[in-house]
Amino acid sequence: MRLLNPKPGTAFHSLNGRLALFHEGAVQSEYWRQYWSDSASQAIVQTGHEGQIPELEDLIAQWAPRDQPVLEAGCGPGHVVAALQAHGFQAIGIEFEKDVVARARERHPGLDLRAGDVRNLELADGSIGCYLSLGVVEHFIEGPLHVLREARRVISTSGAALVSVPYLNKLRRHHMEGLPSSAPPGAAFHQYYFDDAEFASLASSAGLEVVDRRPYAVEAFLTREHPIFSRFWSSPVVRTRVKNQIRRAFQSMPSQMRERYAHMIMFVCKPT
Repeated sequence: MRLLNPKPGTAFHSLNGRLALFHEGAVQSEYWRQYWSDSASQAIVQTGHEGQIPELEDLIAQWAPRDQPVLEAGCGPGHVVAALQAHGFQAIGIEFEKDVVARARERHPGLDLRAGDVRNLELADGSIGCYLSLGVVEHFIEGPLHVLREARRVISTSGAALVSVPYLNKLRRHHMEGLPSSAPPGAAFHQYYFDDAEFASLASSAGLEVVDRRPYAVEAFLTREHPIFSRFWSSPVVRTRVKNQIRRAFQSMPSQMRERYAHMIMFVCKPT
């Protein structure tokens, strides 16, 4: 099955032996300034995700300590940091784009939000109890190893790193076969996709061991990339009530279905 490109102006290619996504136009920094615009932040509120971390709250509750800070590395407009604080965690958010941080501070004056680079954190060694990264490390064209090593540096010996990346599920792996093996001319790199084996190897090189995993975000994959389901989802005859019923079904989907159709995968890592 040939998958759809996830969004208009994007295209899959094979790069450095990985499935990669490219997009037209702006470079990464400009893309993220646009992505985390005020309208995008407002959409988070409208979907009810301002105080929630869908599909991952129980994992975070299991692995994040209450007596040490939880860092979200790459926090965007701070909505996850706000959710962490609302759940009683000592939350810190770090975001590369200074304009995004400035707007987030205006909106959330009580949060600890800082401008910084996840590849070079201004934090002491072993000072973080839980390092949380939700779809960040895949956006570096050189690969995520430098970021993972920095994560290992700042987490305590008893801490954990929870890192989610786009999942190289079976359908994506099949789609990768026959793709061009170079960057498309005039397009900007956006992200890589990872399977269990490669991520575990990268984590090991950074001094981390994968101890748990969770594929998730089935809806995102099916509605954007699966040609049949995407056509069904966008049909005018599919009402909101039906979509909500399907969303609830996704939450209780058997694990083998998540393995096949998950958009993201969260890896729980402990220091070695």
